[in-house]
Amino acid sequence: MRIDTTFLRSGVARRIFFLFVLSALLPIALMLGLSLRELNKDMERSLSQELRQAAKTYAMSLYERLKLADDDLNLLAAHADEQDITHHLQDRDASRYASLTWIRGPREIPLLGGVTRRVNLSEEDREHLGRGMSLLVNASEGLDTRELLLVHPSAHGGYLVAQLRPGYVWGSRDTLPYLTDFCITNQAGKLLHCTNPGQAGFIAAGRLMPHSGLISESFQLFLRGSFAAPEWRVLAMQPAPEARSRLDAMNHIFISVALLAILLVAFLSVMQIRRTLVPLENLIDGTRRLARQDFTPLPVSARNDEFTELAQAFNAMSGELRTKFLVLDAQSRIDRMILTELNLERVLETVLRGLHDVVPADSLCVAAIERALGDRAQLHCLTGDRLTVERIEFGPDTLAGLNGLEAGLMAERATPGGGRLPPWPDQPHVLYLPVRWKDELVAVLGLGFAAADRLAPGIRRHVEEVAGRIGVALSALAREEMLYRQAHYDSLTGLPNRLMFHDWLNRETRRAQRSGETLALLFIDLDQFKMVNDSRGHGAGDELLREVATRMQGAVRGDSLIARLGGDEFIVALPSLGEKTQAGTVAEHLLATLSQPYTLSGFQHNINASIGIAFCPQDASRGEELVRCADIAMYRAKEAGRGRYVYFEEEMNTRVLADTRLDQELRRALRDNEFVVFWQPQQNLGDASLSGAEVLIRWNHPERGLVPPGAFIDYAERSGLIEPISMRVMELACAQFRAWMDAGIAPPRMAVNISAREFRHPDFIDRVSEAVGASGVPPERVELEITEGGFIDDLKDMSARLDQLHGLGFHIAIDDFGTGYSSLSYLSSFNADVLKIDRSFVMRITEQESYRSLCRAIIQMGHALDMKIVAEGVEQPAEREFLRSEGCDYLQGYLYAKPLPAEQFEAFLDNGREAVRSAA
Repeated sequence: MRIDTTFLRSGVARRIFFLFVLSALLPIALMLGLSLRELNKDMERSLSQELRQAAKTYAMSLYERLKLADDDLNLLAAHADEQDITHHLQDRDASRYASLTWIRGPREIPLLGGVTRRVNLSEEDREHLGRGMSLLVNASEGLDTRELLLVHPSAHGGYLVAQLRPGYVWGSRDTLPYLTDFCITNQAGKLLHCTNPGQAGFIAAGRLMPHSGLISESFQLFLRGSFAAPEWRVLAMQPAPEARSRLDAMNHIFISVALLAILLVAFLSVMQIRRTLVPLENLIDGTRRLARQDFTPLPVSARNDEFTELAQAFNAMSGELRTKFLVLDAQSRIDRMILTELNLERVLETVLRGLHDVVPADSLCVAAIERALGDRAQLHCLTGDRLTVERIEFGPDTLAGLNGLEAGLMAERATPGGGRLPPWPDQPHVLYLPVRWKDELVAVLGLGFAAADRLAPGIRRHVEEVAGRIGVALSALAREEMLYRQAHYDSLTGLPNRLMFHDWLNRETRRAQRSGETLALLFIDLDQFKMVNDSRGHGAGDELLREVATRMQGAVRGDSLIARLGGDEFIVALPSLGEKTQAGTVAEHLLATLSQPYTLSGFQHNINASIGIAFCPQDASRGEELVRCADIAMYRAKEAGRGRYVYFEEEMNTRVLADTRLDQELRRALRDNEFVVFWQPQQNLGDASLSGAEVLIRWNHPERGLVPPGAFIDYAERSGLIEPISMRVMELACAQFRAWMDAGIAPPRMAVNISAREFRHPDFIDRVSEAVGASGVPPERVELEITEGGFIDDLKDMSARLDQLHGLGFHIAIDDFGTGYSSLSYLSSFNADVLKIDRSFVMRITEQESYRSLCRAIIQMGHALDMKIVAEGVEQPAEREFLRSEGCDYLQGYLYAKPLPAEQFEAFLDNGREAVRSAA
């Protein structure tokens, strides 16, 4: 942090500063000396306590190790003979003992190591041992050569004598505290052990010698009660310089704190002097800046004194002058834009940013009303530095409320005039000001405030002055826009004309090449326009073109450009495409929209369109070349049969043509009844009887013969043709099943596949009920097979549909289970009767254990939910035997029977499986 000390150039400021510092220096120095003396005493006491605690801790660890050895010896003494003791020594940790001997009368029995020397026991020692307690004996003299013997009475006579290892008794040096050593002496002052042998020479008579350069504290370890031995003294020692360094460090810290206190006094002195003298200097400097039209306000302190009042008065005067200059500047900028160039967005942005400098509003909005449309406007809002632009519509009540505003209205957001005022800006308090030109409302200003008291009365006058300039600018802009539209827009449809489109296209193609984005061009030509002109006249043709333009505007996204090139040719340009296929999606939507019937002069007409699609920069980089590519693609669409779209790219064009051909052929197949149904029997694994049959579709193509469903079902799903195809299959299957019922040979049940798209159709249940009811087949004999993926979109709605179908008597089967979202949680919520295992699992159950486990789990899960299980695609006897062993209910596949036409299926019903095989 930098302290501004320029004010200390004043003599008065310097004198006050030195008096402050001197008055603090003497008390701090006196307090420092006294405190240091007491602090050193406290530190010395603390150090002594630490050493005493260290000596105690080490003594307790010695005692614990002796007790562990004693406890272990006590356990050994309980055994009856030396073999038993030796055996138990192998199972225990014997590293505590250098040797172990059992003395029984005159016998000395070595148990570990050599024979331990015999111990001369006094009468007192014998009494101690007689109480079952151990005896600790110092058997030799000399530092670290002293033998420590532990004697313990044996439960079977005599006593055990163990020589303890010194390394075990004294412990490891690695566990000692940092820079702390220990020496142990007996009651007589004899030295028993030192963790640092070099310090043994400083011990005399059990105490530390003077001038050793060490400091120490001791602790008495009493051994008489447990071991009948004299007490030991434990000395903890540290080098004196190390202890002194801790005292010196604390002294340095204390002195540093004292110096910091002196510096703090100096800092506070500077701050106090500055608060007194700086406001005067600021006032002088502010007056000079005001003369240079610099309206930076003076800093105002939080203290309520004369300096604060003076600064506030000066800032109020400066703010008023600043506001006046800003208003004049905003008005001059608007005037310059009126004289040079008129751009609505730039004008409104200039107004908002100018007002933002003048008015302390939290949000500012201006809505420029589009006079040609009346109730629509372009809304610009500025919140902070963020500017947003959108198109809005005024309701009748709102527009009437704004027209009724005279000199402005301050509205509370909680009571926005009963819907007669707009909901912007999004602030609790809003000031609305109407902008009029020649008594006509052309714009509305909205100033939003978080607090109602932020708008001063003088500011409103300045805002009204700016609002007057907005009216002039918008009026001039309206005249300029009218001239521009006459030159760049088609007078019939209101769409951009060829001139405006080519200007826009040249800019967008250059931008697309720079940015790497894709620009799509859709060239649209109406297919039956000439017929309308010839049959109904040019008035009807003009009416058609206007309706086409309206439909196209509602069918594409907002950033697209729609233009009329002339006659019945239109262009739709799609900038910034993410994927090329999006252009195809737009083209499909346009074709569907434009193909809806038109009512022209009281007559209905069906008009189609052909669309060619080209991309920049992939197909062409220049605007004219891109239009030519799209035009070529459009003619290819006409050559392909009209009423479609074609990509300029050859690969995509080939695919579109193939789909178009398939679409036409499927529609013809529906019209000419080319679809037939096959029947694949299902076998009951319990008694090998016929349990039902699945209905399968085939396309009897006049040129390609019998076409399997895999060649056309996917496209039928995408195009929506699956719905009429499925209903045709349902009708054919029901008619055939009814005939077999009348002949008395019908299978127990027929299963019909239902596509996910068809199942989600709002009228699906009514359609199925009507088709089955019209045939006279009872719903109880019909099983509807639905793939599990058809349930996932809306579980609640799908479950309700299944319940409704069940209520009508239909059976429900979940087909291809295991290939989608196989989940017990969703499966348990559906009212289904049958679960079908997909053939992709069945065909691998003889090869991989994982598939056997999966099929087993599906069977168990289905049975747990009270469902019957059907295995599809069974082709091997081993597969059938596995499924039967796991409890599967039914099988379906080539092992039992192939899909059969109706005639062969009748033979199957009459004669059984052998008749089918002979027919094949």
